[in-house]
Amino acid sequence: VERSRGLGDVYKRQVYIHTDDVLFLNLIGADNGVSWSVGNSYILQNYGGGGNQCSFKALKKGSTTVTATYNGRSYTCYVTVN
Repeated sequence: VERSRGLGDVYKRQVYIHTDDVLFLNLIGADNGVSWSVGNSYILQNYGGGGNQCSFKALKKGSTTVTATYNGRSYTCYVTVN
């Protein structure tokens, strides 16, 4: 999973953002059919997307995960909201 645009720094599937930031993630090498999920929707809200991209809004401070599932494999990005 890679950050395509938005705020934050990416370190080996780790993203740091601030409350109210919108984060855009994409699964490189995937086409349509990517399913996105958030570990804690009280911290990060899934805004939706299309194809291999999805956007998320940081609601409050904390840590959670974003998981992209494609062709039976899961890819996890750890997100910390400051």
